[in-house]
Amino acid sequence: MEPTLVILVAAGGAIGAVLRFCVSSVKILSDCGQFPCNTLLINIVGCFLMGCFAESLKFFSPESMESARAFLMIGFLGGFTTLSAFALEFGIMYRTGFAGMALFYAVVTYTTAPLAFFSGAKVLRIVFNL
Repeated sequence: MEPTLVILVAAGGAIGAVLRFCVSSVKILSDCGQFPCNTLLINIVGCFLMGCFAESLKFFSPESMESARAFLMIGFLGGFTTLSAFALEFGIMYRTGFAGMALFYAVVTYTTAPLAFFSGAKVLRIVFNL
């Protein structure tokens, strides 16, 4: 394991986690009630960015590709997106009598995540005429 890559993952993860904390602290969508709008939005944006980053990796040299992947994809987006918060919120909704909302949350999350990923890759190709 290369120490530089470990540092890049840690730095990216710290930045992503702090950004997620800041975004989660702000009420982005008003009046969502019990529905975890911030987590859903964070995960969709993260999947969109993952698509952009994944598409852009082919333009890096092999040496810099590994560093970019470590910092951006594993570190930053690993710290920013949050499957564990999704699971916690799903579990809380389910156990507190909001099973229908929990199921809706799961369906929306698992359908929009891949769509956001592929949209991110497509937008990058369009913007840079690839």
